[in-house]
Amino acid sequence: MNGPPTSQHRLGTRHSTFASVIVVNYNGLNVIPRCLDSILESDCSQLEVIVVDNASVDGSPELILQRYARDPRLILIRNPRNLGFAAGCNMGAQKANAQHLIFLNSDTQVDRSAIGNLIHALDENLAIAVAQSKLLMFGDKSRLDSTGDFISTIGWPYSRGRLEAECGQYDLNREIFSARGAAMIARKAAFREAGGFDSDYFMYYEDVDLCWRIRLRGHTIIFVPQSVVYHLGGRLDLSDPRGTTANLHSGLNYIATLVKNLELRNLFVYGSIHIFVHVSTILFYLSERRVREAIGLVLALFKATADFPTLWRKRQCVQRTRVVSDKEIFRNVRRVSFADYLRGNLARRAFAKSPPTGRAIL
Repeated sequence: MNGPPTSQHRLGTRHSTFASVIVVNYNGLNVIPRCLDSILESDCSQLEVIVVDNASVDGSPELILQRYARDPRLILIRNPRNLGFAAGCNMGAQKANAQHLIFLNSDTQVDRSAIGNLIHALDENLAIAVAQSKLLMFGDKSRLDSTGDFISTIGWPYSRGRLEAECGQYDLNREIFSARGAAMIARKAAFREAGGFDSDYFMYYEDVDLCWRIRLRGHTIIFVPQSVVYHLGGRLDLSDPRGTTANLHSGLNYIATLVKNLELRNLFVYGSIHIFVHVSTILFYLSERRVREAIGLVLALFKATADFPTLWRKRQCVQRTRVVSDKEIFRNVRRVSFADYLRGNLARRAFAKSPPTGRAIL
């Protein structure tokens, strides 16, 4: 990956590694120490921890250098500008020495056995290329943030268990469609074969896109409930609407994901459905006078149209290397039904009535 020059600090001396943990930081002064402490205190001692800092200005890089200066497991890479989550992860993966890559958000905290259980899941079955931890909400550890992503009957991604009360209802090591980038492990070989994260995805859906491309190469992705990670980003304030920038990136990136990864016939079918839903959502936002959110989705359509030649070239690369059909992929992973959406909506309503205290991080 080409990009601006970076500075790298290895804190201590190198030793043999069992897994490389990659954390992208951007102004995470209030969360990154808790994340790194939990990683370094886990029961998996042979770790290489790579922090990629995206030009933070809140003093978090300096804190990392000072606090972990004597720990040989930690490397800090400093970028001169914010490259986004996907590009930051790719940069960390390039520097990684281990064959297992673990991606964690900076606002997570891992249980002592979380990392070891992720590694064990891959070591048990060579067909598994990617696995996700059980994500619980940091502000309310009795609620789920995610137990894996699935594809709905209309081709829309759906995060299973989102905001539901945790009672072990998903505690099976089962196949999922894609893993959340907040807490996932990937074999380095599979990650590289798929081309890594798409660096053009500044934020949102980079994990769905990566996992989709890995699945197209015939690999399996699973959920590992024994690996528990707490995620502050799961504290969603439903009264705080997403703005223009968020909707621009999310709208654009999911269009790109469909264009790149679906077979041509399915692209026409699900692409048409998606555009209909996209436009309907714009009209809904306008009817609710949520203008900034509507503008974001309008800009996403214009940007997708302008970028279409590039998206089509990416699609050709993906389709040339696929070894399984869409039918095989969707047959192996169940699609989300209307009942799942209804259950998720009820969970969100219940959460909205009694959310945890504190400001959300989206």
